[in-house]
Parts: sequence; C-alpha cells; structure tokens
Amino acid sequence: VSIYDARSPTEPLSTLSMGGGIWRIQWHPIDNNRMLVAAMHGGCRVVQLDDGNAWKMNIEKEFTEHTSMAYGADWLVCQHDGDEGSYYEAAASCSFYDRATYLWNAIE
Repeated sequence: VSIYDARSPTEPLSTLSMGGGIWRIQWHPIDNNRMLVAAMHGGCRVVQLDDGNAWKMNIEKEFTEHTSMAYGADWLVCQHDGDEGSYYEAAASCSFYDRATYLWNAIE
C-alpha cells in the first residue's frame, strides 16, 4: 500500500508491504484512519494510519486462513442500540480458486 500526495504523484509519502499483490482496499466506514486490504497470496490485513503521523501505516491485524488468493474484502459495522459511539465490527473476505468466504473479527 502506498499513499501519495496528488500534488506530487511520483514519490509516495508512505509505503507498507502487504505480503502479496493488492486486489482490493476498503476504507473503514466510520474510522478514516483504518483500511481493509485483500492482498492475494498475503491474505487480508487491517491497516491503521498513525494518528501522530498521518503517513505512517501499521498492520493492526492479519487474516491468513485463505488457502487461495484473497481477492475480496469488506467491513461489517453495526452500531449498538442506543449507544451512538459504540459499534461492533467484523470483516468479510473471500478467496479466488477455492471460492471460500470468511467472516472474522477485525479488532485485535
């Protein structure tokens, strides 16, 4: 994953290896500092952008249960009843050749 400044697209501000080619990136629907990455042979990753340094990225969680290329991933985020600031989150991912789908806890 690389983050670029559109004003200078030749040099990335930050780069983080995912262990495989990236097929899909989904930004978190509530937290703008998190993304979910389907990294083919590298599995899936939850990536956190550092609050103190907006361009520093860390792998928060890895999901490597896929026996084939992970090519799809998306967030499942549900707000708890009556509590606006509290929500449950999970990730769904799928793999290519074995056509498997997983639902997994996206929080470390």
